Amino acid sequence: MKKKKFKIALAQIKIEQKNIEKNCKKIFERIEEAAKENVDIICFPELATIGYTITTDELQNLPEDFNNTFIEKLQEKAKLFKIHILVGYLESKTTKKSKDFYNSCIFIDDEGEILANARKVYLWKKEKTKFKAGDKFIVKDTKFGKIGILLCYDLEFSEPARIECLKGAEIIFVPSLWSLNAENRWHIDLAANSLFNLLFIAGCNTVGDSCCGKSKIVEPDGTTLIEASGTKEELLLATIDLAKLDEIRNKIPYLSDFKSDTFSIEALKKY
Repeated sequence: MKKKKFKIALAQIKIEQKNIEKNCKKIFERIEEAAKENVDIICFPELATIGYTITTDELQNLPEDFNNTFIEKLQEKAKLFKIHILVGYLESKTTKKSKDFYNSCIFIDDEGEILANARKVYLWKKEKTKFKAGDKFIVKDTKFGKIGILLCYDLEFSEPARIECLKGAEIIFVPSLWSLNAENRWHIDLAANSLFNLLFIAGCNTVGDSCCGKSKIVEPDGTTLIEASGTKEELLLATIDLAKLDEIRNKIPYLSDFKSDTFSIEALKKY
């Protein structure tokens, strides 16, 4: 049976550029901290394992198995602490023809099973030279309702959140590496996507390296439930009450008044 109330944590951390070992250690420590707070779901920022500055040449020189142990340990932690985990990470996929990389988010349930692996669809500027784009906007049915995942720049387009809304999403997690220069857009994009689709949005950002922090959880009417600082690492905790989602959707008729013929059915099928 779906839980109407559950506790989530956004792990706003400073990512050590290209230091996989140190970042993974920090991720595991935050998971244990969240477990002590009886958190049901914890989310980490985009590329939390390696950071943003890795070059194309450095990517190609990474060992084949650099992710295997990390994913396995995440699964162990999820099962041990009975916690759902979302982590933005660098995904590699090697074939006979190529070695490709994706800016991805792994979603693991409290039994240690991988529920989803979301790949960033909209790549920002030079990301296009390093990563392959994803081609799906993912929504998974869980004991905490239907959960969607977007990665950073995906949030800056109206269609991804709307597609996930039409797929039934009740809360969307957004692992991000959002810059200080674009902080105003961070607040606007989170609030607008939340309000227009009448759902919860949890944006998990990083601090340092010109990122703006301010991880936050936005309610279905676009108001801020809780917000982190702009400079400090912290574990942002909040209780999500899905009854509030129903209440707001009854008050604001955006979804019931939405004209579905204005939105491409082909887009829903494709993405």
